[in-house]
Amino acid sequence: VASGPTVGDPTTFAQALDVLDRYRALEASERVTERLRAGARGEHAETVKPNDDIWHAVNNTEIGCNDDALAGAEELAVGAGIDVVDIRQGVEGDARTVGVRMARKLIGLRDRGAASAGPVLVLWGGETTVHVRGSGYGGRNQEGALAAAIELDGVDNVCVAFFGTDGIDGTRPQGQEPVAGAMVSGATCTRARSLGIDAVHALTDNDSAGFFSRVGGGLKTGPTGTNVNDVMLGLVY
Repeated sequence: VASGPTVGDPTTFAQALDVLDRYRALEASERVTERLRAGARGEHAETVKPNDDIWHAVNNTEIGCNDDALAGAEELAVGAGIDVVDIRQGVEGDARTVGVRMARKLIGLRDRGAASAGPVLVLWGGETTVHVRGSGYGGRNQEGALAAAIELDGVDNVCVAFFGTDGIDGTRPQGQEPVAGAMVSGATCTRARSLGIDAVHALTDNDSAGFFSRVGGGLKTGPTGTNVNDVMLGLVY
């Protein structure tokens, strides 16, 4: 299904305009809103709807989903002797907020001695959102990982990895290889400071890709040929 090219779209131009109006964003892009207005007036065709005849010859079969990715990660972790203590599906919301939540969850587990008998893993899946306010590069997984790194600054025996299952996270400068996400620990911000890089400034500027390209920690898998949302891992050891 991915972005839905074989699935009917039940929404309309008028509904899109209503959303913009509700959030008082009609003035945000006149070019876009005029297109929506013209569509609502009937000057442009609506997208193909779920009950349109074209779908009678289309069959969609689910062959993979985020649950499968989480199940695979859990199987590998258990096989490596790691206790999976928290599996969460459908994680959404601001990427930075989710990164901080993950970090605090791990700090709490560490402080309670959860890893006294061996490493423990927190395993979340879903798709977060980046609120772009700066001028940098990056994606939701790098941004979430960077927020976690700031929260984990100086904390021992904890690491976090956020990555997209398609192997490509957000935007990047021209010529830079794509990354799937990033892995961080309590030493990430220390390493950044030694290089003269301010992690908080990078996060404020939405420049997680720039941060990890200089500090290290980017996860490079190459395009995987599939996309079942994201996986967020937290390890206490």
